[in-house]
Amino acid sequence: LSSAIDTISILLMYAVVRELYQVFADGKLKIGELAGGFAALMFATNVAVVQSARTARMYPLMTAAELAQIFFFVRAQRYGGPLNCIPAAVFLALAIAANFTAAFLFAGEGLWVAYLLVARWKCWPGGQLRVAAPALSLTAGIALLLPFAPAAVAVSRTAIADGALDWIRYRPPLDWSYDLLRNDAGNRSLFRLFLALAAFGLWRHQRWAPLAPMFMAVAAVAPFAAVAVLSLFGRPMMVDRYVLLALIAFLGLAATGAAAIESILGRILVFAVIIWLSARALKHSSAFWVDWKKAAAIACAEAPANAEISVVPGYAVNVVRYNLPPKRRLLAVGADSQCGDSQILIVSPGRPIAPAQISELKACYPRLLGQATRVEVRSR
Repeated sequence: LSSAIDTISILLMYAVVRELYQVFADGKLKIGELAGGFAALMFATNVAVVQSARTARMYPLMTAAELAQIFFFVRAQRYGGPLNCIPAAVFLALAIAANFTAAFLFAGEGLWVAYLLVARWKCWPGGQLRVAAPALSLTAGIALLLPFAPAAVAVSRTAIADGALDWIRYRPPLDWSYDLLRNDAGNRSLFRLFLALAAFGLWRHQRWAPLAPMFMAVAAVAPFAAVAVLSLFGRPMMVDRYVLLALIAFLGLAATGAAAIESILGRILVFAVIIWLSARALKHSSAFWVDWKKAAAIACAEAPANAEISVVPGYAVNVVRYNLPPKRRLLAVGADSQCGDSQILIVSPGRPIAPAQISELKACYPRLLGQATRVEVRSR
């Protein structure tokens, strides 16, 4: 199911960027299709997108719902009507229901609606677009969630009280945002290429179609700004996967720059470089992939319901807890390479655990219950 949703998301990424040119660039379909193709390529081969689908079961659904919502939200600005407003509202509600971090989509689009209002007043680009229809779709999407808000707030408060966010540390917002985009691009070479393409897209489109890259720029900046404000005045929320939407928008912005290259040879060269660098990034990341999800499933199947589970290395304990049933999440503890008193051990051999420590752990937990990619489940 996750693979099917990922495929739909790739197609939606193409459709969203293509629609930007239909709505914001007066139907310049030729370059819109090219930009959509580049966006789909960047999305499909991005390390962070691939890893998010592997590690968190709700993120593929959230991403697909976000992209579908953006598609209809953009269309509503030109065509209006219930056929665009209703799907935009429904997909916004679905995205937030899949994961609360999709609320950052509302922040970006709310900022965009505010720009359209000012553009109409100041006669800026976009002043001719509809404002009421997209604003209504955002309002309706939030209204659909209101009946479930009390229960969601209660669950969130309980999770926060239990320390669900205590592990998150505050970082300077600009440094964190830059590091996140650089790391999630796949490697530094890809990041530099995407950053150059994004800047080129903003510059190249400024005369004839400024709104297409502007929309993606707003969608990329808004989640970072929202997290920075929440972290400053509330609890730190600087987690990479919370702003996955910003990365996707950044890829879309870079795609507008790739499509703006007029030379066919230049486009082919950029396409080839993206393929080459992305393949290298995916190959590199696969060497560090640990299947904690399968390991947690093995531990649940083989261990008593009340058995404590040690996790080595200790920093991976939250990943294991995420993949355990809710009633068993508190049974997972970080062991920091020590034997401890737990009945079950989930261990990923290799760095930063020394071979001598792995041997000691295996002596404490001699019985191998099962294996997954780069991880073992053992018992005493």
